[in-house]
Amino acid sequence: MLFLVSRFGGWGKLYKAYKFPERIGNPFLVKSFQSIQLGISNYNGIMTLSYYPEGLGMEVMILFRFQHPKILIPWKDIKLKEKSKSIFVWNKLEIGNPVIVNISVSNKVLEQINSYIEKKDTIDDRW
Repeated sequence: MLFLVSRFGGWGKLYKAYKFPERIGNPFLVKSFQSIQLGISNYNGIMTLSYYPEGLGMEVMILFRFQHPKILIPWKDIKLKEKSKSIFVWNKLEIGNPVIVNISVSNKVLEQINSYIEKKDTIDDRW
């Protein structure tokens, strides 16, 4: 079952693009028991999100980790696609350039990562 969740949700695609580096410093923030939606897969309360200067680390709880190796997504590859207008609707993020997968996160998670994800380049606004 975990193999199917990994394949259909998109974790395998993320891992191919964003393998966790062997050498990296300590995260400046770690949040356990987080929930995300990855493609059609729900990871309710089993995700640990680690915030590094280099990017967002994602790790599934050990009991559910089969076919879900740890990944690190650079901040520049995370873009806000759609912000929720309700506390009951998830915020949609696009991962990758070109887009590999879409991830949905709660308002609380979005608040934590909002200052790190890529903003519109103001240089383009000059023209």
